[in-house]
Amino acid sequence: MDGNRFAQVIVDVNHSSVDRIFDYRIPESMAVNVGQKVSVPFSKSKNLSGIVIGLTDKSLVPKEKIKDIISVLDAPVMTLKQIKLSKEIAKRYHTTLASAMRLFVPTPLRRGKVKEKSCMVFFVEKKLSESERKEIFYFKSGKEKSPVKLAVYNEILDSGKDGIKAGDLNESKRAAAAALLKQGIILYKKEEVFRRPGEIKKDFEDVILTAEQMDVSVKIANKIGTYYKFLLHGVTGSGKTEVYLQAVKEALLKDKGIIILVPEISLTPQMVMMFKKRILSPVAILHSKLSDGEKHDELKRIMSGEARVVIGARSAVFAPVSNLGLIIIDEEHEQSYISDSHPRYDTREIADMRAKLESACVVLASATPSIESYFDAQNGKSELIKLKNRVFNVPLPKVLVADMRDEIRKGNMTMFSSLMYKEIKEALQNSRQVMIFINRRGYSTFVMCRGCGYIEKCDNCDISLTYHKSENSLKCHYCGAKRPVKKICPNCNMPYLKYFGGGTEKIVEQLSKLFPNARIMRMDLDSMMKKDAYLKAYSDFADGKADILVGTQIIAKGLDFENVSLTGIISADLSLNFPDYKSAERTYQILEQVSGRAGRRQQGKCVIQTYTPEHYAVKCAQSHDYSCFYLEELKYRKTALLPPFISFLSVKFESKKEGKASYAAKDFYKALLPMLDDYKDKIVFKGEGPAGVVKIKGVFRHQVLLKVKRESLDDVIEVIKTLSFNKNYTDCVYEIMVNPKNML
Repeated sequence: MDGNRFAQVIVDVNHSSVDRIFDYRIPESMAVNVGQKVSVPFSKSKNLSGIVIGLTDKSLVPKEKIKDIISVLDAPVMTLKQIKLSKEIAKRYHTTLASAMRLFVPTPLRRGKVKEKSCMVFFVEKKLSESERKEIFYFKSGKEKSPVKLAVYNEILDSGKDGIKAGDLNESKRAAAAALLKQGIILYKKEEVFRRPGEIKKDFEDVILTAEQMDVSVKIANKIGTYYKFLLHGVTGSGKTEVYLQAVKEALLKDKGIIILVPEISLTPQMVMMFKKRILSPVAILHSKLSDGEKHDELKRIMSGEARVVIGARSAVFAPVSNLGLIIIDEEHEQSYISDSHPRYDTREIADMRAKLESACVVLASATPSIESYFDAQNGKSELIKLKNRVFNVPLPKVLVADMRDEIRKGNMTMFSSLMYKEIKEALQNSRQVMIFINRRGYSTFVMCRGCGYIEKCDNCDISLTYHKSENSLKCHYCGAKRPVKKICPNCNMPYLKYFGGGTEKIVEQLSKLFPNARIMRMDLDSMMKKDAYLKAYSDFADGKADILVGTQIIAKGLDFENVSLTGIISADLSLNFPDYKSAERTYQILEQVSGRAGRRQQGKCVIQTYTPEHYAVKCAQSHDYSCFYLEELKYRKTALLPPFISFLSVKFESKKEGKASYAAKDFYKALLPMLDDYKDKIVFKGEGPAGVVKIKGVFRHQVLLKVKRESLDDVIEVIKTLSFNKNYTDCVYEIMVNPKNML
């Protein structure tokens, strides 16, 4: 097939049956480059979009079967390195190449429906002569006809080639400009403008680095632009963000691009504003709360090279930053760095894969590193660097533990211990702010009939409904379904329904009764639904517009409020008793992180309410001793054969039809067993059964679960993948996951 050129295209269809390269002929009049989005004929009556991943002069497809590309849809949306990384992601997370590539080409670019935003810019092409000026702007008597029109003309003339944007003129001046335009005295052009996500206005002063910060900054600076991995373990308030700033400045001096990841959208405004105030290079923001237009424009700024620094949540790891030299992952221990949807990638793994490919330095940072990251650092897979002291020589918060068993014996049945009440009262009297954490939304955790034991459950999910008093409804926190509140039990027809447990709404209500003069703010998923709600809440609390902030995980990390002297943790046992091998780790991390929000300028306090004060997670948090916790937790995991000593391998089956997922899991497991005979000494446990939560969003879930020694993980995955190629279950999908985020 000489004389022709062909494009190798991956069509944008996430299905294993089309997970391969398709060759298309490039028409002679068409210019096509690798990474471009193109429209191609795919079936008899359907055209699809796809991305060109290669160009060739030869094709093995018979001449009569090969088709022409219809059109080029966009400038390149992917680079060669991104395409290569997509292939690695598809292999690592057992997904199609189309699915992996979608991570780099988000919806606004993939669909191509976002319009560029433009504004009208007025300019003067030819300056008026003196006689023309007099004729147009003055009466014969010498009096001005229209002072506003003359002023606008002079303003636009003085602006030169750049002109003046219509939006920069007030209403009367815009009217004058429109009149001048109609007379042909001025002209206009359309200029693209970028939609910018909202910002908070706050001044950040340059600071002098401590000796610890300087030492850590130098170590990172020396590795920027080379593949290297650090784990920065810095106590809360030790100035990790200052280290990030120094690293970013060094990377920019080396003409490198930078990606900074934060675990929660609520942390983005504070980080962005600090960087915008302290570095000269433009900063782009990427997270799920941006509108399609804002996301489109931010991606365009990054791709053009205008924005060299990108700050965002999990998906920002895929940002099209060129000449990447540095990736920083703040609060690296957070579970939010693991994707909830397919493909269920781990951001830390993607960062490492990308850094290897692009010779970039990775900095994982946390006051409470994940056990796996710390274990890897101890075993030479990354370099451990530490910030052991807080800046300003401020001691870590004093942690006080309230044993709620004693409170019950004393007859205190409220959600607040006498110690918590006393400390809140004292903080408010001293005009200080308070942050209260509870890891539950809503008003009551579940509704149960005291007569027959009936519990209100979601129709779509195998989970109890939560009562939300503000909406007067029962709500599912898995699928979002709502149900009106009932007074009569639907099972026994008796009026014995009672609300049990408590969440953020109930905490706010009780605080309002205990401290009627206090201004109370709530931050959780329900109250932060509106666009820029995080930004406004952060700004309001920072400006002292509230005395007490009640929240969930959103307030547990990263936030720095100077006037907060006290933090409180309601029901520390909620996470401790969760049926997951990471429950102790997550509990310690929450306790340490929440306590760290207090006393950022002078020593603060934290009150932990618990029914198990003797647990090592609570004791280690009370003494701020991460090393002690790490050793205790590692001892437990080694004895129980849990990560990081082994890896969990899950094949999860899902179907909307009851019984289909169960059948598929049993059939797959039966076929898998003989294939694992060669790995008997490498597999610690194997089994199949229903998932922890059998039904979510109307989908039934079963799984095959293996515990595999780390050195044999890839081999066992290949065995499972081999079997999966030969298995296709009607009305059922399945997914292979390594160390899933949620064992349920």
